[in-house]
Amino acid sequence: MSGGRILIIMFLGLGLLIWLALDEGEDADIQRGLEESAVALDAVTAELASFDDIYQQLSRRGLMLRLKTEHDGLRAELAALRARRLHIPDDESIPRPRKLRAFRELRDETQQLLALTSSLAVRVSARHEFITLSSPLLNRCRELRDRLLAYPLENDELTTRVSSLAGYFAELEGYAKQADSLLHSNLQQGQVMGQTTLNGLNNCITEMTELDTTVREHLGLPADSPERVAADDTVGGTADDS
Repeated sequence: MSGGRILIIMFLGLGLLIWLALDEGEDADIQRGLEESAVALDAVTAELASFDDIYQQLSRRGLMLRLKTEHDGLRAELAALRARRLHIPDDESIPRPRKLRAFRELRDETQQLLALTSSLAVRVSARHEFITLSSPLLNRCRELRDRLLAYPLENDELTTRVSSLAGYFAELEGYAKQADSLLHSNLQQGQVMGQTTLNGLNNCITEMTELDTTVREHLGLPADSPERVAADDTVGGTADDS
């Protein structure tokens, strides 16, 4: 065999080895991309699962439309990214050398989705906590307000005090709704207003209870009457019941 033919065969063999090496490298890149993107997508799934229980509790009470829209949007985007991940290896529009880059672009988008999901988790948790704390206070205030308004009062001073406290509670109910809304759109402001509202509700309960005692004494009613005990034993309601 001539030297020229030997050289040709050697170059062909070398070319084949290089091609095989590149092909193996591209396969390794695809596998790496699949693994990296799977980890990122699983993190989003785990974050959604971490607050699903309280999200479902809020859902049963009646979610704000924008909260549900945001949650549904995150889940839809996650599903789209998962489908895209499975499509990349066979997508002929993406050259094999660019497969890993395509996977990493998907990973970066998934990490952005994780940040949005984490933000929603914090806001859902804050809203759930506020409702849990404010619900019994709002309910107690309603009971005391209704009882005070039901007394057959002819004393102008006591009537004015009852009316004033009923108006104060009406303001607090409005603040509770505003705080609930802000906890979704502006967390820090919502938390400030929420704490202010809780403090106000506690003060309102104290003032209503003291006024209830004064009114009962004025009307000659016993402090431990059955209707008072029944009201004291009642617990329930939600921050957005009104």
